[in-house]
Amino acid sequence: MSDRGSAFWSWRGIARFTALLTEMGIDHIDAKHKEWNGKVEVFNGNLHKEFFDVQRYYDVAEMKRRLAAHLEWYNHARTHHSLGGL
Repeated sequence: MSDRGSAFWSWRGIARFTALLTEMGIDHIDAKHKEWNGKVEVFNGNLHKEFFDVQRYYDVAEMKRRLAAHLEWYNHARTHHSLGGL
């Protein structure tokens, strides 16, 4: 999901980033409301702070395994700060 920032623009057809997403099989969703994109930006900030800043990963397979576990924790066990820690 994005707000169609500069990575998605190209004067000569499809932008390289859009082509990369297509090649990787990643669907792109336009944020039709600014609140939608804000949720993604908060998630990306939390992921950076809670996952990538905590440990450096030298093996992609290990990073993917740990990322899957982190996303499970993030979505199902992490306290929700916006709900007062519930």
